[in-house]
Amino acid sequence: MVALRDSLEDIQINYSVVWDRGRDRKSFWCSQCNSASKEVEEEVGSIDLSVASKILYHHRSSSSSPLHLHLHLNVFGKEEGEENNLDATVVHLLGQSAAYSILSIECCRPDGRIDRSCSAVEYLLSSVCSRACLPIFNHPLPPSLTELRISAEVCVGLIHTNWLAAEDGSGLSISRVRSLSISPECWLFPLWSSSGRPVNAGDLESLLAHLPCLTTLSLCTRCLIRCRGLELVLRACSRLRRLYLHSRAFESVQGVLAQLRLSAEHRRLEVLVLDCPYDITPYDLADVQKLPAVRYILLRLGSFIRLAAAWVVNLFDRLPSLEWFVYISPVECRTFVCSRISPGASLEFAELDTDRIPVLIQRLPQLLSVFWERLLDLA
Repeated sequence: MVALRDSLEDIQINYSVVWDRGRDRKSFWCSQCNSASKEVEEEVGSIDLSVASKILYHHRSSSSSPLHLHLHLNVFGKEEGEENNLDATVVHLLGQSAAYSILSIECCRPDGRIDRSCSAVEYLLSSVCSRACLPIFNHPLPPSLTELRISAEVCVGLIHTNWLAAEDGSGLSISRVRSLSISPECWLFPLWSSSGRPVNAGDLESLLAHLPCLTTLSLCTRCLIRCRGLELVLRACSRLRRLYLHSRAFESVQGVLAQLRLSAEHRRLEVLVLDCPYDITPYDLADVQKLPAVRYILLRLGSFIRLAAAWVVNLFDRLPSLEWFVYISPVECRTFVCSRISPGASLEFAELDTDRIPVLIQRLPQLLSVFWERLLDLA
């Protein structure tokens, strides 16, 4: 393991590195980053902690969750045209320092207003991703790494670089990753919602092709990412077992579920979470019946149609593998739950007077790793 003093003192680059075993849900940063920066100053001496170049090292003592490393890239850290390759020390640190399981890569929110065109911002995103992400992905990473989390801004930057098409996915260190999360865009949302060029399903397929072992995909589609062609995403993820969609890119619930029904790759799905502001009908649930291996289904919909218990009973009758069905209605601020302990067992129904995920975690803790963690990530 690289010594903390030796590995951090020489780093002079526009990014941040944060080690953590948990995350403050209200912030991109570790929940103890403010104290961590002070601890780092005391431990390793004088380190540049300016906005442009900030290194934070934090490792919690709790062992209840996997070690999580956050890498924050500063898109506007240097003048255009100035060399800004990722420091080799950081690449070595990522590969050797700790057996972390989760790697998050995000673009820092710039200070002040973004006085640049969409095309200029797109160029900056692709430029910083090609300079920073490619050295990481080409360098051996710990075998313990199983999950990659990127922001929508990083996703756009990666897809608009040329190396995705040029690189052989099998040679990248992230090819072993089994879980990918693409979180909602934040600081680019106002700019892109009016005139930005979104990423489509074909673009996203080029990224997913580099992750052949992927079994879990969490995807938020808003302004930066518009992927109506869900079949392209499924085709690129032949081993997919869990699919989490937070989507405004589809015209209806039926538009999503019909694509699942028509795709051969859907047959391995065990977990389906669909979070979108649309109504639901019995015909939509008929499409869910075409998922032969599904065990867990959660729908959070902006629907004014009350879910009929008979619809759900029919769904369980047609899906012997189904164990849990959860329907969250933000309109009514209620959650409908139906479950069974084994195929053929009696169904258990519950109606909870809340739609808030923190409360649902307390009421149904057994679904934390299946549903609630991902919904918090997509919030």
